[in-house]
Amino acid sequence: MESAKRLGSDTIMRNKREKLLLTVAVLAVAILAGDRLVLGPLYNSWQTRREKIIELEGKVAKGNKLLPRAVTSITESGGTATVTTTDPHPFKTGDSVYFSGATPTAYNTSPANITRTSKNSFTFSIGGSPGNATGTILVRRGVEEEWRTYIESNLNSDNSIAEDAVLRAIENWRGDSGILLTSFKPQWQNHDDRYRTWNVRLVAEGTMREAVEFVHAIESDELPLKIEQLELASREKTGKLISVSVHFTGLQIGEALQ
Repeated sequence: MESAKRLGSDTIMRNKREKLLLTVAVLAVAILAGDRLVLGPLYNSWQTRREKIIELEGKVAKGNKLLPRAVTSITESGGTATVTTTDPHPFKTGDSVYFSGATPTAYNTSPANITRTSKNSFTFSIGGSPGNATGTILVRRGVEEEWRTYIESNLNSDNSIAEDAVLRAIENWRGDSGILLTSFKPQWQNHDDRYRTWNVRLVAEGTMREAVEFVHAIESDELPLKIEQLELASREKTGKLISVSVHFTGLQIGEALQ
């Protein structure tokens, strides 16, 4: 009798231990699955987002350095010019900078190697003692080759020439792909005196192959165009006829930056 009780008690304890082990095993599997199915993808998503943020911050910083700064004043004494900028400038000692809009024009003709004196001022040497400068003066970092390449890689500053170039390109894309163009809506958008964008919305129909070739032609064109939005949709149940909606923009640098 006593033996039977012990046997029953042992069986109960064993069952409890088995249930406990099973529970622990299930929890371990759940944690592992959660790590792979939830935590892993979340971490990868966060890491990708962090990398994109770092990349965007770098692009913003680089673009900020290229933007011209408004100059409040340029005073000259004994061959040394002192420049005061309206807002804090990014220039450091040893940088070469270019001026535009200054009178006398001697300030606009050659790069100036500067000495930074504060966040809103710097000095440089200039020959000929031209005196104080007047005018609506801008100053930018002296990356002239990079700047000129940037300027030349944008749409022509003449709207009609820029439009003709894009229209010819669209006709080439259509002809090369064989797709049917059903809608074309262009519109200039003025952001400020620094730049404008030509926003173009196209709708075309064709086979999947024609649609792919059409989009590829846009992306590989030498014109400075950027696809902002792209949508593909089936026009029939068989999926043979595809509708392509494309929104792309072309950048045009304003006269203030040229």
